[in-house]
Amino acid sequence: MSMCLSEILSDIGLNEEMVLKRRRAWLQRESLATLAHRLKGIQQTIYMFGSLTEGTTTFGMRSDNDMLIYYDIHNVVSGIEDCKPEKINLLVFSEVSTPPGYCLLSQVQRDTPFHRLKQTLLPHGLFQIFFNYLNAIDDNEYKLHGPALRVKGRFDPNDQDYVYAYHCQAWPSSARTWLTEEGIGGWPTKEMKSFAETNGCFLVGVGSKGSDMEQYEYRISTSLAERCLMFSLNITQIRCYVLMKMIIKTFIHPCGDSIITSYMCKTVLFHCIQHTYSTLWQESELLYCLTLCLSALQYCVLIGNCPHFIIRENNSMEGRFTKEFRTVFIEQMRHIILDNGLSLRHAEYDELGIRLQCKMKHVSRNMDSIYHLPRLGLIVLASYCVTLARVFKIFIRSSYPLQCMKM
Repeated sequence: MSMCLSEILSDIGLNEEMVLKRRRAWLQRESLATLAHRLKGIQQTIYMFGSLTEGTTTFGMRSDNDMLIYYDIHNVVSGIEDCKPEKINLLVFSEVSTPPGYCLLSQVQRDTPFHRLKQTLLPHGLFQIFFNYLNAIDDNEYKLHGPALRVKGRFDPNDQDYVYAYHCQAWPSSARTWLTEEGIGGWPTKEMKSFAETNGCFLVGVGSKGSDMEQYEYRISTSLAERCLMFSLNITQIRCYVLMKMIIKTFIHPCGDSIITSYMCKTVLFHCIQHTYSTLWQESELLYCLTLCLSALQYCVLIGNCPHFIIRENNSMEGRFTKEFRTVFIEQMRHIILDNGLSLRHAEYDELGIRLQCKMKHVSRNMDSIYHLPRLGLIVLASYCVTLARVFKIFIRSSYPLQCMKM
């Protein structure tokens, strides 16, 4: 079954050659977009994130593209000594009540000496003003989608999400623990962590739901570090991630809801890779890896906690679903996991289900010999349980309240 899935996914464009071509194309588009604005005198930098840039999608999934924009005129600092007179200086900090993964901003007044800084919290309602401005001058259909402005069919048939953010060169202190962690298989590498620390993070104008300071809080985004991690994955890990998204969209959210997001699937995949040996992630073990990731995702929903891969105290599932949804999801995932991949016969994206059924007909004559190896099955099951227990440890450690860490 694993080899069947690998061959089918390769046929629909999920192979090393096509993934690299997609990445190069979108990175070139990213550079050209920044260059075009700078030639017009607009000092801003553009990054393109998401499945299209990562090469972790197919044509049939119609993934949207995320464009993050920040203006170079802003200088986000963690200390007054880093302020620059020629720029708009913003001080980033957090308070005891600031939720993990979020921070506050205050503008350094130009007419006030640095040592007598007056802290005035900077709300992120300015992005709403820009949204209203775009609707007034542009014929495109704009919608608010979280902190993003979504344009329908910008890259037909893909939607375009615009996110305006501030760039902070300093690596958040709440993520420093991640820099010293070591995975079983040596992933992420020291070079990846060094890249992440050097390039800093983004601050996106969206607060924690229900927080008293929601309108002033900014979410810490480690998108650059996560893109670096995605670029390091092998083709089996990429296929595993794509299959997870297909399963969620087919069986959990067929109407387009987003309770369980692609970002949660990515986070679970990162945790699984970090706590398993690299030799596990091979084409011949694709179904095994997929089952491992789905089981980890199921466990996250069960305990209501999916810790951010880099900022562990930040729970990406907090307040996302009800008890009723949790019960239904766990039961659905149980059936999918126990089906040993057969549920994928119902996946319609890129005709994956039809392709899989046709493929299985050709190899069905060899299936009997597989089921006559109960001893091997027990060994695989034991190995699976040990691996899964190792992955679960990180979710268990992160499932209890922790003190908020300052930026």
